[in-house]
Amino acid sequence: MKRFSIILGFILISFLLFIPSLSAISVMGKQLSPILYVSGKTITNHYVIADTNYAVEVVIKGQLTEYINISEVKDNQFDMTIQFPDKLIDPGIYTFTLSINEASHDYSGTVGSRLAVNKNFQVLVYSNEKELEPSFSATSVNINETVQFTIFVESRGYQDIERVNAEIMVYDTKNKELGKVKTKDVPLPALLNANLRGSFDTKGLPAGSYHAKANVFYDEKMKSTNATFKIGSMELILKNYTSIINPGFNEFKFIIQNNWGNPLSNVFARLSLNNSEILQTPTINVDAWQEGELKGIALVNFSPGIYSAVLHLFYEDQNREIPLNITMVEIISPVVKEEKSNIWIYVSLSAVVIILIIIIIILLTKIREK
Repeated sequence: MKRFSIILGFILISFLLFIPSLSAISVMGKQLSPILYVSGKTITNHYVIADTNYAVEVVIKGQLTEYINISEVKDNQFDMTIQFPDKLIDPGIYTFTLSINEASHDYSGTVGSRLAVNKNFQVLVYSNEKELEPSFSATSVNINETVQFTIFVESRGYQDIERVNAEIMVYDTKNKELGKVKTKDVPLPALLNANLRGSFDTKGLPAGSYHAKANVFYDEKMKSTNATFKIGSMELILKNYTSIINPGFNEFKFIIQNNWGNPLSNVFARLSLNNSEILQTPTINVDAWQEGELKGIALVNFSPGIYSAVLHLFYEDQNREIPLNITMVEIISPVVKEEKSNIWIYVSLSAVVIILIIIIIILLTKIREK
């Protein structure tokens, strides 16, 4: 046995020594994709190949390959040059792949693998018409503060746009229009971008969620985009809580949300159940608009039923009282069920054994009689 183990170990070590390194081949170069198509433009990018000891071959596959050239590979380095034609090709998204492969080689009869690495590219070809893509954002604020609107417009065409402006309508949750904001006019040269800005005074509006719609006008064309924002007040909102418990020790969890545009510190809770305080949680901080979790363990020994509770939330120099209902449920011990189940198993097995004994006695009796 000892001799067999030595031979097996020698075979495994020999096998590992003769397997070549399978570390992945890699290529380094400046990030290009996505590439914006510009008629007549030339792009050259330099690449360095690493993690291989063999000759490599570089191949271009996919679309637009007629406009791409690869230089000779020297010292594991090469250039990729893209020369776009002077004409505009059809708008769309084109893709191609730069593939670097180890050239075919021989491992002298040992196990081997031909390694490769691929880099994928996208070429964006925009319209020859006047086109843009808008994106709209709005800041969430506290009561009586001013919302700042920003519309980022990006040219998606090869023609200059002389004038871009926007009209912004503000709505509440019932889609009632609360006001309008108009931005200044700005020019938008081809393939560039710009920002349209506006502001809206929320004085007199209650805390809550709101939304806005922006109509972006550009040289007799129009596109619409939407954004949402909140008006916050200094309060904590209870999102969820532990509502079902068992007799004994229970972990209570309270998920709260900061409805204020600033962090709230020194946040904790006290829970009263059946007119008695049973729990005070540790103190936490909750960032603006974010959720937090207050939790603690308390001993509760009541009969099954639904009990009224009061949660006191404390934050900064304020507190909030929230009525709750907590249900106490009876624990049904699985041990009792298991014992009952085991009794039936024992009875069944005993019956089978008795029947087998009777059959054996009958058979033995008949054999003796014969």
